[in-house]
Amino acid sequence: MIDTGADANCVDENLAIRLNLPRVGESVVTAAQGPVAANVFRGQLFIPDLDWTIGGRLLGVSYGVEQQWSVILGRTFLQHCVMNYDGRSGEVTVSTD
Repeated sequence: MIDTGADANCVDENLAIRLNLPRVGESVVTAAQGPVAANVFRGQLFIPDLDWTIGGRLLGVSYGVEQQWSVILGRTFLQHCVMNYDGRSGEVTVSTD
């Protein structure tokens, strides 16, 4: 999922633990419910449609309910991309051009 309001890239906390991603610290983040502590993991994300791997800090998030996504791509991802949204069709395109 792409979240234009998120500063950082995030990963589902349970997935990070299952993948044995190294925990490298903790950070306080502002969520919908206010400031919360989040574990920080180090990992890589591969975006197949862009044939691009990004690495670095991933904030661990717990959704509290089952979600259809495991990763949130925030502005640390989007700063390297161009994203276009077609309001008529709802189509979103992302490129590194």
